[in-house]
Amino acid sequence: MFQTHLFLQRFIKNRTRMTHRRIDEVVQLRYNDISSIEKIIEKIRIILKNNKYVDPNFTPYVFFDTYADYYLKIIMTGSGKTHGFNRGMKASFFSFAF
Repeated sequence: MFQTHLFLQRFIKNRTRMTHRRIDEVVQLRYNDISSIEKIIEKIRIILKNNKYVDPNFTPYVFFDTYADYYLKIIMTGSGKTHGFNRGMKASFFSFAF
C-alpha cells in the first residue's frame, strides 16, 4: 500500500512522450591499439554523424578519456531521436557496426 502524500510528492516520468534520449557509452581499447586511437575516434564520429538514430541537431561527443589499468577509455555522449519509447530503444550508439 502506498501512502498518498509520498506518491503525490514524486515526479513521474512519462517516457512515451520523450522526444530525445541521452546516450552515454564507453569503449575500451587495448593498449596495443594506442597508435590507432585517433583513427578510431574519427571513424566513430563519422559513423555517428551518418547514423539515422542520432539526432544531427545535437552534436555527439567522442573523445579519449583516460588511461585505465588495462585499457584506453573512449567516451561517447550524444542524443538519440525517439519516436515512441519502444522504437526509441534503438537509439543507441551501438546500433551500428564497425
